Amino acid sequence: MRVVASCSGKGGVGKTTVAVNVAALAARSLRVVLWDLDPQGAATHCLAAVPAARGVTKDLVRGRSSLLERAIATRWNGLAIVAGDRSARNLDRLLDEEHRLHTMLRPLREYFDLVVLDCPPGAGRLAEQIVDASDGLLVPLIPGPLSVRALDQLGDLVTRVEREQPRNGRGRPTLLPFFSMVDRRKRLHRETIEAVQLARPETLSAQIPISAEIERMPVYRAPVVAQAPDGRPARAFAELWREAELRLTWAEAGPVRR
Repeated sequence: MRVVASCSGKGGVGKTTVAVNVAALAARSLRVVLWDLDPQGAATHCLAAVPAARGVTKDLVRGRSSLLERAIATRWNGLAIVAGDRSARNLDRLLDEEHRLHTMLRPLREYFDLVVLDCPPGAGRLAEQIVDASDGLLVPLIPGPLSVRALDQLGDLVTRVEREQPRNGRGRPTLLPFFSMVDRRKRLHRETIEAVQLARPETLSAQIPISAEIERMPVYRAPVVAQAPDGRPARAFAELWREAELRLTWAEAGPVRR
């Protein structure tokens, strides 16, 4: 089982749309569960799932419930979701050395090939444990002067977590930065993308465009790749997942395929 987080210290960069669409794409060949860690529950809404009851996230952390018990099927074959609830806003306070995200994910191993984490913004304890638990970090960047700074900050967090919380041979999580909400008509966007891709060769070539189709996801309550599979955004998400999957060396991991 692999764990991929859609994460950034910044809000409003497209983390949820990426998590939902990557999960839907991966579910075409893998057994996938998306865990909605954002107390706003946007991923839960976009996948037409019922929000979790109040306090479920707290019960998960304290061991009174398990992720496997809370994983429910969506209407997309192969894709399950652990729905979000408002108590997730307390995760920074609830998680500690005894109650760890990595440990909570273990019961899923026999039943899923991929866990996708939709993460709230921040750089506190939850962010540290997301880094600790993940094999890959999908990092949306808005094309602008602060994009490199956001990537630097996440890289610093990965280094700090690696130093303070040894991963017992699991290896450093793979950074998978890419540009989101791209408008190629804007000179600043074009220049930023070119400069960052030159300076940071780990930046994926896939670019998620700014799009009305993506903005309508909460209306249709469906991934773009399912609602408009032939559109430019859906093709961009497909390219993003292809690149990420290759970078994560799935062939060596040997996931169980349906």
